[in-house]
Amino acid sequence: MEASSAKRLFVRFFDSMQLHTNFISNIARSRLRSEDIERVEAMIAQTIDKGLAKIDQALDATEALCKASHISEFAEYEQDPLDKKVGVISSLSRKYLDLIVRFDQLMPMIATLEIDGMIKKKELDAQLTRYKKLVKRVAYSTRELANGLRKPLRGVAADCPGTQD
Repeated sequence: MEASSAKRLFVRFFDSMQLHTNFISNIARSRLRSEDIERVEAMIAQTIDKGLAKIDQALDATEALCKASHISEFAEYEQDPLDKKVGVISSLSRKYLDLIVRFDQLMPMIATLEIDGMIKKKELDAQLTRYKKLVKRVAYSTRELANGLRKPLRGVAADCPGTQD
């Protein structure tokens, strides 16, 4: 099986997601209303929770199908699964890391179903694409929410004496 898509997603999105949540939770919070920041953080948490719920459902369904088909060993990557120590700076980042790890657990199970003829290659590709989008959606929406807070933050900075744009 090819290199882990979860590793690629991790490398591409995890640090930037943490950067944006740090901006939201620390920098924007110091200058904007706490209620607004809490609402944005809740939106991020909700996006992650929806992704976790969908991947958990897929894990349960895929595991049940594997058990029903007497499949006990799963496809393996040429590389080891996602196993990287990482500095997590917030609860949102921790939940996002959990989402990526669960996606990494799901991938070889789905690939095994395709290898054993339980699903078609087209279905494998569709499922992997669907679950990758869940992981990407969190990073993209976090960036959009952070950028949405930057505009009023620029206005606050312009109103403060002694600051420059």
